Amino acid sequence: MNTISNDAIKANTIDLLKQNLGALVHESGASLYTGWDSLSAGNLYAMGLNPGGDPGSIGKSILQETESTPYSHNPYSDEDWGGGMGTAPHQTSVLKTIELIVGRKNFDFFATNAVFARSVDANQLSNPWQLWDLCWPVHQFFLSLIRPKVIICLGNGDNVSAFRFMRSKLEPVEAQSYSYLDHTTSEKFRAGKWTRGSLSLSDGSEIETTVLGVAHPSRFQVPTVFETAIKNSDNRRKLGLDP
Repeated sequence: MNTISNDAIKANTIDLLKQNLGALVHESGASLYTGWDSLSAGNLYAMGLNPGGDPGSIGKSILQETESTPYSHNPYSDEDWGGGMGTAPHQTSVLKTIELIVGRKNFDFFATNAVFARSVDANQLSNPWQLWDLCWPVHQFFLSLIRPKVIICLGNGDNVSAFRFMRSKLEPVEAQSYSYLDHTTSEKFRAGKWTRGSLSLSDGSEIETTVLGVAHPSRFQVPTVFETAIKNSDNRRKLGLDP
């Protein structure tokens, strides 16, 4: 179990950001999405591509956002994005996806983004692979605290996506290939992609984990084909969700 205090986790995160990102820590963005309390052993690790929005009009830097992150907070359920707390389509899609994967409602999970720099969209993200490598040591620290059996990637494209980035860190190299949860549909990516391998962490250890990439919930409400595939008992055993 994680015995490091939230204050120590926060201090370590800030040190890692400064060491690895350099001047980028003063650019618009964020490192973690949910509160510090969510960095708990056994939680699901959810990862998007990067913070969205206009970096020119959203003032807080990566460092400022990290320093001001609440200890207990989940923006998917605790913020009103229009229409009520946790009711916006993107919020409900993420929460339903987590519920389907875990198998129950109201599951606490950790959320972050692969790349901490903010951009309007993926096409506006400069040097995404270089940014991913700069952010990776921070993710290694987060992963060493949670040691998740499943990492869910919100977006599963084969070029620039959370799923593609995380796959690139898996060992052995063969683990970087992937399978579809359902091969029968013409739009297989909507069913989800998955792979399994080892990740090297900041404390010198390794974890075996499943990396699951879903169709991005900001573009697609939970696809029926994914809902069916993730409930399949054989798939759940392959993913390590059920014994």
